[in-house]
Amino acid sequence: MTDVSQAQPVDNMTELSIQRLAHGDSLEFDRFVEQYQPRIARLVSRLLGWSQDSHDVVQDVIVDVLKGFKTFRQESSVDTWLTRITINACRRHQRRLVLRRMGLGVLISRHDHAAQITETNSGLDDETLASVRAAVRKLPTREREVIVLRYLEQLPIAQISALLGISKNNTEVRLHRGRERLRRLLSDLNEAT
Repeated sequence: MTDVSQAQPVDNMTELSIQRLAHGDSLEFDRFVEQYQPRIARLVSRLLGWSQDSHDVVQDVIVDVLKGFKTFRQESSVDTWLTRITINACRRHQRRLVLRRMGLGVLISRHDHAAQITETNSGLDDETLASVRAAVRKLPTREREVIVLRYLEQLPIAQISALLGISKNNTEVRLHRGRERLRRLLSDLNEAT
């Protein structure tokens, strides 16, 4: 697998902070959550297609992070580590939804909370932003992940490949397919209005 430590190596202050977190320092954990929760929430929201379940998944990520500090080997940056945990939590959540739907035979309704979630510096009007979100939400999970990580989180292809555990070629194929599907979805949305 490709090395995911491309972002930044863990510096001495971060290493000290992680050691405190691994030993259960609650003040350090509060500081950590305050610093990283907005980024985690933004990524979860985007990966889940701005689902109403985002808040619950963010809490799952925080719990996973709390448990994970003891085993964090600092071979990658904290951002890379958190991104990986967040992607895994979103995948787990989506698998649970599929199992729940299959087991109950009932579709779980989702409400769009686009008014509560803002994309910074998007330059798009509300109607266009809502259309883009609706299109991204309709993408298959694999395509949505690479689209979100590349265009909304602005990660390089190599880092996306490493985070998702796939080759660069596979990442580029998913990106291409995702862009093509988005183009069709947005075209369909525009024709419907």
